[in-house]
Amino acid sequence: MRFDDMIATVLAQPADRPDRRAAQWRQLVDLLAQHRGQPSGEEAKRAFAFLRAHRGHVEPSVRREAAHALAGLAVDTELLLFFAEDSPSVAAPLIAGARLAPAEWIGLLPRLGPTARALLRHRRDLAPEVTQALAAFGTSDFVLAGAADSGAPAVPAAEPGESQIRELVERIEAEQVEQLGSETEELPSADTIAREFQNFLQRREG
Repeated sequence: MRFDDMIATVLAQPADRPDRRAAQWRQLVDLLAQHRGQPSGEEAKRAFAFLRAHRGHVEPSVRREAAHALAGLAVDTELLLFFAEDSPSVAAPLIAGARLAPAEWIGLLPRLGPTARALLRHRRDLAPEVTQALAAFGTSDFVLAGAADSGAPAVPAAEPGESQIRELVERIEAEQVEQLGSETEELPSADTIAREFQNFLQRREG
């Protein structure tokens, strides 16, 4: 069956219950991941539209599992961008492990938000040209908690320290709460995210 036909078949399934919607969401992620380089047609656009429209109705644990399953794989840039839009707890493992060609990373960097770029800077396996492209965004991606409000200068995270990741996540979560109020989904603690991200990097380097 052709890629477009498989996408159309999944999209035609009923999504009238939370379990069905979550299964459909995961199936679409798997299809987009398996067909790297193809998620650019009309059916793929429909798939991404469905994923974004229903992301808030899929449990964070399901989204995290889907992202973690892609870590270490050669992921399509559009799929990586989609997960980078999600909360730090969902995006971090994929950002830590995704494999892209240097040209793909460089083309993707302007489309990533400061959160994803800041986490990406903690990787030590990126090509030199990608590291240089990241540096071109300046220190704005490294502003730690409280620096922006206090007027203090941005603090660059020179080493992949757990405390720096934790402080970054705390600032991001505070901004999410301020923007979305009490309806913000419950996330793992900043300590948990920082620890998992750091452990993931250490496992890859070991």
